This record gives sequence, C-alpha cells and structure tokens, in this order.
Amino acid sequence: MNIKGLLNREETPDLKTAVLIILSVVIYPLVLPLSAIFSGKDLPADSDYFLYSGIINTLLITFFLIVFIFARFRHYIFSVLKTPRKYFVRGLFAYLAFIPALILITIATNYFLKSAGINPEFQEIVRLYLKSDSYTLLALVFFSSCIVAPIAEEIIYRGIIYRALKMRFSVSSSIIISGAIFALIHCELSSLPALFFLGMIMSYLFEKFNNLWASIGLHFFNNFFANLALFIIKFTGVIDIEKFNFEKLQSAIWNF
Repeated sequence: MNIKGLLNREETPDLKTAVLIILSVVIYPLVLPLSAIFSGKDLPADSDYFLYSGIINTLLITFFLIVFIFARFRHYIFSVLKTPRKYFVRGLFAYLAFIPALILITIATNYFLKSAGINPEFQEIVRLYLKSDSYTLLALVFFSSCIVAPIAEEIIYRGIIYRALKMRFSVSSSIIISGAIFALIHCELSSLPALFFLGMIMSYLFEKFNNLWASIGLHFFNNFFANLALFIIKFTGVIDIEKFNFEKLQSAIWNF
C-alpha cells in the first residue's frame, strides 16, 4: 500500500483509504493490551480502569482518524456536513420510525441465541457503567457515546467507508457491506443484527440526502435514549443491578 499516496488530498474517498481506516480501527485496540502483556506489567483489577482505558483509547484513535480524514478530504467532508439543523431533525424522525424494528430484531436475536444454547450477554461496558460510582467516568461515557461517536463514526463509516464502497459496488451492495462492517467492528454478538440493521439505515439516509447530519441525528438519538435509560436505571434504583437478568433488559436497550 502506497502510504505517501494516501496522504495526497483527493476529492472523494477511495477504497484503499477505507481499508486503511478499517485496519486501524481493528488493530489499534489490540496494541496496548498486547504491549502490556509482553512487557510483563500487571494490569489493575479495578473494573473502572478498563472502562477508562477503553474509552480513552477509542477517543485517541478516533481523533487521529478524523484529523487524517479532514487533512485529505476536507472539502468533501465539509460538503456533506452542510445545513445541520435541516437534516439532524430528519435523523430523529428516522429513529422514531425504526424503533419498533430495532426492538423486534433485538428480541428475535435473543430468542435465536437462546434456542441455539447461547446465553445472550449484556455488553460488559454497560454492566460496569451501571455499577460504577465515578461521576467522571459516567460523564466520559456520555460524552464519548452521545457526542463523539455519532459525529466521528458517521464521518468514518458513512462519509468515508460507504462512499468508497460505492466506487466499486452498487448502492444496495454498499449499504449492506458498510452495515456489516459497522456491526462487526463493534464486536457484540447479541447486538450484531440490530447494529447491522442500524448501519444500513444510516447508510441509506446518507445516500438519500447526500448529507451526514441525518445519519448523525439517528445515531445521536439512538445513543442518547440508551444512555438516558441507563441513567434512570442507575440513579432511581428501580432495578437491582446485582440480581437483574440482563438479557431481559437487553430486549429494550440496544447497543450504544
């Protein structure tokens, strides 16, 4: 791969840049744990440490990818980020329209996994988040999932990866492939179908409006209401986290 060529500014994203970004997202989270293991350092047992570490590492790789993307595709990215107010609200309408489908997909996935002898596990980050007493950690989770993720992930997965796929494949195939990439990179088996569906819907919105704010809006409201539900559960005490059956809660709150 010609790295020098990747740094040259182009009008629209190309497939080799998309592949480089995907590899960066996949490989980077493995580097620090592996380096700690090979260096012989003991990792802290505190569960909050892993949340802090995971979020900070995610923010770091996201920051460098966004800087790289704007350095190379600045004019293109700004062109698909125009008129945020007009398209952001459309993301809300799309979210409200597809809530029933997301819930049904999540419930069906849990039923299928249980039928196959697999116990659906709630996301570990959500378990730790609900049990953590650190307000700094809670604020960091909220900022990462509701502010950074909707904007950065839509620029990466829809603005770059989906747009690059369209140079090689049809619109429908690109929507499916980009949705699959979005779901697989999140590495959550029980949320995989819902994330795949959500990824396809967000690619469809970008294709329809040629503007990222619609998919950013859907992404934001999905994450915001998931966080809101978790805040209510955590601070009202309506559910005993230690005794609660997480697979039941998972049928109502999907991946954020």
